[in-house]
Order: sequence, then structure tokens, then C-alpha cells
Amino acid sequence: MNKDKNLNRLEWIDSAKGIGIILVVYGHVYRGLRNAGIFESETFNLIDSVIYTFHMPLFFVLSGLFYFSSTTNNSTKQIFLKKIDYIVYPYLIWSVVQILVKSLMSLHTNNEASLSDIGAILIEPKAQFWFLYVLFFSFLITFLFNSIFKEKGRYLNVLFAIILYFSSTNFDDGNILKLFSENYVFFTLGVCLYSLTSLNNTSFGFVFVLLASLSISQWFLHCYLGDDYTQKSLITLVCAVFGVFAVFAICLKLLNYTNYFSLIGSYSMEIYILHILCASGIRIVLDKFFSVENIFIHFSIGMIVGIFIPLLIGVTVRRLKITYIFNSGLAKS
Repeated sequence: MNKDKNLNRLEWIDSAKGIGIILVVYGHVYRGLRNAGIFESETFNLIDSVIYTFHMPLFFVLSGLFYFSSTTNNSTKQIFLKKIDYIVYPYLIWSVVQILVKSLMSLHTNNEASLSDIGAILIEPKAQFWFLYVLFFSFLITFLFNSIFKEKGRYLNVLFAIILYFSSTNFDDGNILKLFSENYVFFTLGVCLYSLTSLNNTSFGFVFVLLASLSISQWFLHCYLGDDYTQKSLITLVCAVFGVFAVFAICLKLLNYTNYFSLIGSYSMEIYILHILCASGIRIVLDKFFSVENIFIHFSIGMIVGIFIPLLIGVTVRRLKITYIFNSGLAKS
């Protein structure tokens, strides 16, 4: 396959996003079934914990990889207009939409929502939108470190992020400070590893080593220690790092065989924004209206709807150039 090196770079990163977003949808489909009392299994709980050690760190590292390319040769105004365009705007618009839908369907959903929640989204992100909230502030704080401390800013930022990570257990679950402290270290890791964007290949041996390392670290966390992904310690950090790099290595090899993951990954933002509405909606329909109990049907339809309905919406929006659905267009004005 003779492809342009720059195209390869974009494709393997989109493939990583594709794998990541599939894991996100899977996690929320399973948790939706579990919270609704439809299905729960110790095996699936273990799989859930393994996935949660690295799937969101993956997205923060991927975002950090492009920090320098997004800030170089751009004015401060243009830099932040882009962040408002692609992070703040969809966060605000779709947080409100999801709260409205959940409040209307509150008799059927796992988590109640009310109109009063809309007023809190500036300081308390809801559901999956915490990622966009934390991502924006990760960028902002990294920008401040680099602006104030110049060359030393990168190292001071990493030190700050590591201290935050190991201090995260001091915050209550669900607290935005806890979510930020747990994930900021991965954004800074991506910033430090920005040169990875120039990679275009890896070996099967390296993939095997990373998968073996990931398996051993996961065994040590879950089986030897008896802990799970919520225990933010050195071993959970190691699990996350091995998981992220294993996905990277796999995606670099996938370029020679398939581009399906890169297609899904190129619409990862749309899928992330819409997948809970779609997957929860189909779960409610199957459970409440058709009394479906078969777990295979719930999982397969939930995954298909959670991934491909948002993807089709994303394709339609882009082709019709209805930009305001997912971004404000401020950066282009």
C-alpha cells in the first residue's frame, strides 16, 4: 500500500480514536444494562475495569499529541477560538440537549435529570461531557505553563500533573477536580510525545511486547492486588500507559490491512457526543416496549446503534455543511 507519510500519520491516529470510541460505547452499553438491572456479570465487570484503565487516557494522550501543532504559528485569539469552536461549543449545546432529552424521559432512564441541571453545566459537567470539560482546562493550563515558564514550562507541567494524579484520591468520586487530576497527566504525556505523530509503522514483535506488558500489568492490578481502575496508583498509571501504547502499535500495523477503524475514528467526536442518547434510547425501546431479555441482542443492537447512528449523522452533517450542529464556526470567521 503506497501512501503518503502524512496520510499514514492521520490514519493511524484516527484508527486509535476508532478503537477508543468503540471501547467507550461498549463501556456505556454495558453500564447502561447493569444500571437498569438487565444484566451484570463478574467477568463483564472485570472487562469493564480493564477498559477503563486506559480508554479515556488514550483520548487525552491523542489530544496532547497535537498541542504544539495547534498553538504554533497561531495567535492567542485564534488558538482559543478553535478551542471554543470544537470543545466549548459542542460541550454547551449537547449538554443542554442531553439534559432536556433525559428530563423528558426521566421515567425510563437510569439517571434522572432536570432542567435545573442546565444551570450547573458551567461548573459540573454531566455524563460523558466531563471529557470535553476536562480537555479544555487541560489545554488552558498547559498553555499557561508554557506561556509563563517558556522552555521550563513543559517539565514543570509534567511534575504538576504527576503530583495531581497521585493526589486524586483526596477528591470525592464524580468531582470535577478528581476527574481533572486523574486525567491531566495523560494530556501532558501526549504533549511530551508530540513527535509520535511522525510514526508510520511498527513491528509485530513490538506489538506483542506491548500486549504482553499490558496483560501482565492488568493481571497484577486486578488479580494479584485485587484492585480495579478506580485505585489511582503507580500500577494503574502503568496499565494506562501500556494500554495507550498497545493501541498505538496495533493501529500502526492495521494501516496495512484495514481502514475501518480510521473511518470510525474520524467521527469519534460525533459518536462521543451522541452515543449515550442513541444507545440508551435503543435499550429503553428493547426493554420497555419489546421486553427483550436476550443479552446478545441488547449488546449487539446497542453497539450498532451507539456507533453507526452518530456516524451517519456526522457524515450527513459534514456533507450538508451544517457546521453549527457540532461546532460554532468562530475560528473560521
